[in-house]
Amino acid sequence: MNEMGYLVQGTSLVALSLISLGYVLSEDAKSVLNSSVFQAHVLSIALVLSLVFTWVSGFYYFVTLSTTGKTLMEVSSVLFWMFMVASNLLILKTLVLNGGVKFGVSKNYFDVILYFGVLWLFSYHLPYISYHVLALLSTLACVLGIYFAYLLGKYYRYREFFIVPLEISNFYLSIVLTSFALGALFFARVYSYKSYLLFAILIYLVLIYGITTLAREMKMLVSKL
Repeated sequence: MNEMGYLVQGTSLVALSLISLGYVLSEDAKSVLNSSVFQAHVLSIALVLSLVFTWVSGFYYFVTLSTTGKTLMEVSSVLFWMFMVASNLLILKTLVLNGGVKFGVSKNYFDVILYFGVLWLFSYHLPYISYHVLALLSTLACVLGIYFAYLLGKYYRYREFFIVPLEISNFYLSIVLTSFALGALFFARVYSYKSYLLFAILIYLVLIYGITTLAREMKMLVSKL
């Protein structure tokens, strides 16, 4: 894909993520998202498939250094972008059309934008980043993602037994933040190699933290059944 393609992907995803973020961080969003367990389970499965395909593509290219491997990596990048676009649209449909949630701009909203801006500037001063770190994080994200999808499916089947709902909204927030980071990554592929690596790592860190925190809570609940 050429530079214009990356810029289009980055612009569309950042804009969509900013819109979703305003809704997800609004006061009324949490209750709506916490009740959308089945939808979260479907998204978790789609996320795992995207992560695994990306990992397989990267591993194949690392081993073969072939044109086919490079093509697979490009395809995995486009598929991950498509997944994030679809996820944002689904979240907006759930909040706006189904939940009647209003767009809100809060301190947290501007803080997220500020943090991403600071990270972009910080990336220019980073030393060399090894691809081994990225490989390790992507592997960990795949494994944890599979486990998370399993737990979420089990939680969905027995959700009526729990009086206090799980904070599924945190998973949706993780998706939006990951989407924002992916949009920044597409910009970085054009302008800065160091920023590209930093946001690639950030994508996995956000996902790992988000699903690990929620998986820990789910395990405590489902283990009692």
